[in-house]
Amino acid sequence: MEEQIWNDIEVTWNRQYRYWEITGDNVKQDSWEWLGHSDLKKHAVEDAMIYAFDTACGPARGKRVLIYTQKGNLAKTIEAA
Repeated sequence: MEEQIWNDIEVTWNRQYRYWEITGDNVKQDSWEWLGHSDLKKHAVEDAMIYAFDTACGPARGKRVLIYTQKGNLAKTIEAA
């Protein structure tokens, strides 16, 4: 994956603002990057999948998407095909 931007993209619950956050572990900057948020978990997961795996504009940009519960437990991992 030559054009990889993120190692992992996470969907986590933000208790303070009460929304689902999408963040990515940026490979080049060696830091976490805020990518977006949504009130609905379903939409946050869809956005994370687009960030990671969409190939409409080139190769996939992430390895996997990690989805967490509101309590912070890992619920699901989706790997690149």
